[in-house]
Amino acid sequence: MEVGSLDTTDILESAQFFMPNFGTFWRGLS
Repeated sequence: MEVGSLDTTDILESAQFFMPNFGTFWRGLS
């Protein structure tokens, strides 16, 4: 993934969505 292809706002919004759900996502894989 090229950093230049992403907008800073998109990165922040993605982080806000994924980080709170990362634990649930990780448990879903295991």
